[in-house]
Amino acid sequence: MNIERGSFGPLEMASSETRVSIGTNPSPELPPPTGREKLLAFWKRAEELGITKVLNERKQRVIIAFLGPDIPSLNDLRATSGITTGEGVRQLIIRSVKRVFKALPDEEKPNYDLEELTHQEFKYSKDRLSRALKRKWQDPVYRKRMDEIRKGHLPPMKGKHHSPETRAKMRKVSKERWQDPDYKKKMSKIRKGRPSPLKGRQRSPETRAKISESHKGKKYSLETRAKMSEAHKERWQNPEYRDLMRKALKGKKRSSEIRAKMKEAQRRRRQREKENLKANNTRQD
Repeated sequence: MNIERGSFGPLEMASSETRVSIGTNPSPELPPPTGREKLLAFWKRAEELGITKVLNERKQRVIIAFLGPDIPSLNDLRATSGITTGEGVRQLIIRSVKRVFKALPDEEKPNYDLEELTHQEFKYSKDRLSRALKRKWQDPVYRKRMDEIRKGHLPPMKGKHHSPETRAKMRKVSKERWQDPDYKKKMSKIRKGRPSPLKGRQRSPETRAKISESHKGKKYSLETRAKMSEAHKERWQNPEYRDLMRKALKGKKRSSEIRAKMKEAQRRRRQREKENLKANNTRQD
């Protein structure tokens, strides 16, 4: 099965100077080829050898759309592939590239990781689309037009609530996900450097009263308190954390009311410690 280029748009390199030959190094005066140029060179060579015929028409169409001159949106790739999820499209592209790579003769196989290049190009395309959308939303005309389009359309979940069963399922899935060290590392990397969503904002007195009521009567178990204590001690062993907290508290003065509350809490804490010590001594006797 041979697909004509004209059916899905040209799949050409940016210019003759930037073309990459598989298995050869580019001339020293030219910049090193990008991942996209390497993928284009690989696919073009596979087409010349007729190796792309190992893929069906749909998969060839997806690869050509993915490597085409215009950056396709995720919706375009989903429509072309017939797959509903972005991850499914990514896996389809990677599997197709690997299959074509396997079918190439050994002397024609490139000496770079095509799977990693495909993954990077897929992510880079999404990042470029994301930046383009962000630039669009900076345009007042575009924002006004989108506001007019959305006017009168309510959010799908407005006025609705998840059932207890659904909430239990969501909670279970979330807990299982956070048990995965790779997921935790990924989320930590994403959130690093981002300010807190509540930074610079203050909760209303009504919200603070609700939070206070929800926590009244709750007591942490001894095991949980011991874990929290160890985590807190470990955190304060970090010099960067100590400097950060020192700068955050520098120049701040607590009100007389707060100081009185802290003093009373400390008094009650000492009183409990004395009572516990006395009870322990009585039991030992």
